[in-house]
Amino acid sequence: MRALNIIQKITLTLIILGAGGLMFFAARTDSIILGEPVGFAFTRSVSLFRLAQITLTLFIILLAYFWSKEIVGRFWALFPAFFIAFSPNILAMGHFATIEITAIFTIFLATLAFLTFLRKRSLGAVVITGAAFGVAQFISFSALVLVPYFIIITLVYIIRSIAEDYKRGGYTATFWKRSYHRFRSLLLTFIIGYILLYGLYSTLGWSFRSRYLEGAKSVWRNWITRVPDIKPAVHLLSTEPKAALVIIILAAFYAVLTVTKVSLRTIRRNFGSLSGVIDIYFLEIALGIFVILYSFLERNFVVALPIFYIFVTALIKSRLGVYGLEFARDIRAKVVILYRERFKVIAKIIFLSVIIIWQLIAVAMMAPQFLKSDRGQDLIRLEKWIKKNRIEKIAVDYSGPINAAKVLSGVSENWSAERGNPGINGIYWLAVSKSHLLRLGSDSLKYAYSWLENNYRQRHLIGNTIYVFNLTE
Repeated sequence: MRALNIIQKITLTLIILGAGGLMFFAARTDSIILGEPVGFAFTRSVSLFRLAQITLTLFIILLAYFWSKEIVGRFWALFPAFFIAFSPNILAMGHFATIEITAIFTIFLATLAFLTFLRKRSLGAVVITGAAFGVAQFISFSALVLVPYFIIITLVYIIRSIAEDYKRGGYTATFWKRSYHRFRSLLLTFIIGYILLYGLYSTLGWSFRSRYLEGAKSVWRNWITRVPDIKPAVHLLSTEPKAALVIIILAAFYAVLTVTKVSLRTIRRNFGSLSGVIDIYFLEIALGIFVILYSFLERNFVVALPIFYIFVTALIKSRLGVYGLEFARDIRAKVVILYRERFKVIAKIIFLSVIIIWQLIAVAMMAPQFLKSDRGQDLIRLEKWIKKNRIEKIAVDYSGPINAAKVLSGVSENWSAERGNPGINGIYWLAVSKSHLLRLGSDSLKYAYSWLENNYRQRHLIGNTIYVFNLTE
């Protein structure tokens, strides 16, 4: 047992070091992107901000591991930690000084605090949950999803109480009292959170009404009027390595089987058996509700990825785990169980090993260019390419937050599609951000770059987002 604990600690350490190393490498090679503090562009301060974000990302991985231990056990807890640590989307956001990782951390922490508070139901747990909720609201409007989420999970607990009372033959005298206490605790959580939020706004001299309330109203209005759409979540998951997609598809299949099985069992028995189902699968239900709710309401699904991978691992473990192993109290009993299931265990180990190696190879091939969307990260790579190829003059239509002409001093000239062909002005190289080329379908730019696509071949791709054309060919 001690040897297994040491192996688990070593594995977790390697996961942390691997993710940290990849993010540090990427942080040194990517330019300032949209959402980072432009005033600190290419200075030591931005490096410190990025280092802080990398550290926060590693805390998220550790937090996911220690929380997963309560749900799936110590061994399986390594899997969500691994898939979070080596998710290209997490690695992409984890090394930039933007709000995404901070939003992930605070929403993750608030969700963990709330689910813990539901079991402990102490005043201290309410205060901690309220504080975590308030900080999450301060960081990002995406945290507004916690409001309906907390209410829904509280209602799940109420349904459990109704089912339990039904099993006992009717409503008990304590039902309404228990329901009242739960909603009172939930209301107190919201009050504490918003008092803290108001205090943070007042301390910074911000207008709570115009800056938060108006923004929150806009988000709620958007949720109510917009048709729920899971396409952004599906698109983001499709950018994960194929190894992770195999696990996700497998987990979705197991989820359908589990829901079907539990539903049929509940129908065959009676409504009272639902309380036992909720008790057994409560954390899985809570995680699943968060994933579904967030995917329907919010577009930036990367914020939900840590909770999503914990949920996926819980589903996978229910089928790929060795039955009875976690209940064995000593090493001898565990060995007996493993020997009895040795062929299945070997097949599962081979499958999971292939998935892990496949994921690591895919991430290594992407490094350090994890960010696929065009936010200006490839300007440094363009600068190196220009120096390497000794380009004397180049027109740059760049979508990043800083002035490309200042970075490429004396070599580049800021360009736009409306200005037409820079070759007319004696500039025979053109660098265009991918996001600008993708806007060719709009009416204002449709014809501005049509000459480029029709007459010149793509010559070079810098990073993932900048195309360079030689206008003499």
